[in-house]
Amino acid sequence: MRPNPNEMFDLVKGPNIKPQPRFGALPAFDLRAITATLISHSHPDHFDAAAEAKIASDMAMITTEHDKQTLVKKGFSNIIALPWGEQMVFPTKSGQITITAVPAEHSENAEILKILGPGNGYFFEFVAVIIAGPCTGLAIPSR
Repeated sequence: MRPNPNEMFDLVKGPNIKPQPRFGALPAFDLRAITATLISHSHPDHFDAAAEAKIASDMAMITTEHDKQTLVKKGFSNIIALPWGEQMVFPTKSGQITITAVPAEHSENAEILKILGPGNGYFFEFVAVIIAGPCTGLAIPSR
């Protein structure tokens, strides 16, 4: 049960809570291979009970300062608040991934924003290190 994220609601009464089905089944994957979970905001249409049940409580979770305590109350222990404009770097087997938090607002209405709170969008930069054997006649473009 959760509100429809596309439905407007009366600010006094709050959203109309009703069943909201998933748009499709999640593909099967091994959660142990996941380094971190990025959460735009902790509303149930973005981070639902199914996700909460499957993610290890000690997995790194990147979110807003606003949602950090919500996740602590849900039992998660490795929560990193990433403010807008700040970056985190994750090493990979062949390089690194830099994640930058950017503003993601729910509404242009200031009153609704007060209720919903801030959200994060994320910009990803991938840098790979490739080591090759002898390369003759290889032209490397300059930046």
